[in-house]
Amino acid sequence: MHLGFLFILLAHLLGAGWGYKLSGMLPEGAYGQLPENKVLYLKEIRVETDAKGYMRDWAAEAHLFENNSLVMIATLGPNKPIFYNGVGIYVKNLNFQKGPAALLVVARDPGTIWALVGGLLFILGLVILLVLKWKKA
Repeated sequence: MHLGFLFILLAHLLGAGWGYKLSGMLPEGAYGQLPENKVLYLKEIRVETDAKGYMRDWAAEAHLFENNSLVMIATLGPNKPIFYNGVGIYVKNLNFQKGPAALLVVARDPGTIWALVGGLLFILGLVILLVLKWKKA
């Protein structure tokens, strides 16, 4: 359990020291500068409505550039992020007050795998502890 906890602490250290989390509104047709020489272009926001005009589904087409080269074309949607080289891009909401725009979150956390390892080791240690306590009782 202690080793698992130490891995979780390591994960938080890596995420705090070398990760980032950015959020903001990006209008349709606009470019957003990201760290590590990446640029995100929000090409189009598509909204699907039912017969009464209520929003049924929506998606946003995004192009990701790295060092001025197109590396990915993907569709963002509810619970449908895109990932590229350890960077996750999530669309959280849409806004139509000043034209179509999407609230985006861009996150990079290099400690994710270590948090998973730490969590698994912690659970394994807890199960072993419980089994040993039950055998004693």
